[in-house]
Amino acid sequence: MGDFLYRADPWAILLVQHNWLIFLLSALVLWTGYQVYRRPSRPALLRLYGCLLLAFAFEYQKHVAHMFLQATDYLFGADSTAGARSLSQVILIDILPVALYAWGSIVLILGLRQSRS
Repeated sequence: MGDFLYRADPWAILLVQHNWLIFLLSALVLWTGYQVYRRPSRPALLRLYGCLLLAFAFEYQKHVAHMFLQATDYLFGADSTAGARSLSQVILIDILPVALYAWGSIVLILGLRQSRS
């Protein structure tokens, strides 16, 4: 058992190092979800949606964007539709993750500002 725990230490550190943001966002989603359940209000709901959007943006950028890159490479061949291929890759891989982070941040900030006033 000691050998297993010794080998698991670097793995656990790597897990937390690469996923700390989703751990934090998951805790915030659970906390704000509990607040919305206990006492529904517009600011609490905005905070919940903002945290959910940020969590989705993180997971999209980490896992889904690369699958879209492979799918667009397959769907739009280099010979026939190079323009559509490059445009779809710019939108799905470069613009959409930034837009999701911005949208989630704006919604979260609006929720925090409305709860203060």
